[in-house]
Amino acid sequence: MAERRRYSDEEKANALAALAANNGNVHLTAEQLSIPRTTLLQWANGNCHPDVVVASTGKKGPLADYLEDLVYDITGVLRGKLADTDAKDLFIGVGICVDKIRILRDQPTAITAQAISDAERAERLHRLVEAYRSNGRNGSGVDSPATVVGALPGPADESVGE
Repeated sequence: MAERRRYSDEEKANALAALAANNGNVHLTAEQLSIPRTTLLQWANGNCHPDVVVASTGKKGPLADYLEDLVYDITGVLRGKLADTDAKDLFIGVGICVDKIRILRDQPTAITAQAISDAERAERLHRLVEAYRSNGRNGSGVDSPATVVGALPGPADESVGE
């Protein structure tokens, strides 16, 4: 019978941070780390020392920072490979890294906002311009946002410019 593998608290914390980066995908994380799925699942369900969970939370930031550095490295490589066919794989790598960075930093990974109509957008811009006008010039060196806003497309019957 094979001897049972023992994991240090550090290894457990690293595994839980990796699990967070994989958005809770136990199967994928266990495969990546060569840890039995049931073992990882037990840790994820709290069957480990509470300090391990605290340590895993502390590892998310450095892991996100590492992935961010990797994104910069990949984008540096991309500059020289944009004409090559394998640049596609590098772009996919960037997307995966950015997704994991956002997960580790507890940021949303999807846009869930409802799209607004052109009429709603024009109304919002109109209210912003009116609020700007009522507050006077803000000292930013811009005479009026309406000159910029007026350049944006909007409904033909409503003008937000001056």
